[in-house]
Amino acid sequence: MGIASHFGVVLNVPSIGVAKSLLYGRYSEPNPKSYTPLYSRDSDEQLGWVIRRGYGKDLLFISPGHRVSLETSLRIVINFLRNGWEIPTFLAHKVLQRERRKRIKQP
Repeated sequence: MGIASHFGVVLNVPSIGVAKSLLYGRYSEPNPKSYTPLYSRDSDEQLGWVIRRGYGKDLLFISPGHRVSLETSLRIVINFLRNGWEIPTFLAHKVLQRERRKRIKQP
């Protein structure tokens, strides 16, 4: 169980996993501004999606967390990206970088 699923179960809220690196599975490389299914290494069970946001862009690995289907998790993340919204993964990264810079500047 990933952190999104754990969070969703504990709080009983729908959740979606979004990662910037592959944690488990296999996939075919998606074209720019496209997506492909993410499968289990051992079977043809679909676990999630792999999205390439654009040309030369890094991949996003999407998985349903809790109370969200495969199709809904993909649709929600794509809507975030189309509307120019930040994915929480990127927001968390920005906050972390800002906090690191603050700590480095302190004597």
